[in-house]
Amino acid sequence: MGYYVVKWLSEPYTLQEETEGMSGMIGVGTMVADMLYFNQVERARHWYTQSNMTTVVEVRYVLLTGFQLQPISETNKLPTACNRKEAAQKKAVKVTLLDHEVIMEEAGKRDRLEYDDDDSDESKEESEEESEEESEEESED
Repeated sequence: MGYYVVKWLSEPYTLQEETEGMSGMIGVGTMVADMLYFNQVERARHWYTQSNMTTVVEVRYVLLTGFQLQPISETNKLPTACNRKEAAQKKAVKVTLLDHEVIMEEAGKRDRLEYDDDDSDESKEESEEESEEESEEESED
């Protein structure tokens, strides 16, 4: 899906020592929060079950907070393609389509921002190289 579903276990805080998180090592001074990870339910889009795995996540990667996961109900049924009995035992919950769209839109915005930053870094380097070449040409004259 392009994102993880987690439950906050702490308020955000600044790391005092290097720590391993979801995406590898996280350096001292990084703003993080402790989280409880949710597993995707196989063959059930947008459905998750709570795991026992806790982790540290950089706050800058959080895309959406405060949304409510929807429990199984008469109006919110698990797909027939998944293991419904197991998912029900694990109290599966669903990210609503609207929340999913908001999350994906935010992820897209951040991807574009990172892409733009990469482009500006490259053009800055090219511009510096051109200036150096021009300086060398002028000094040869």
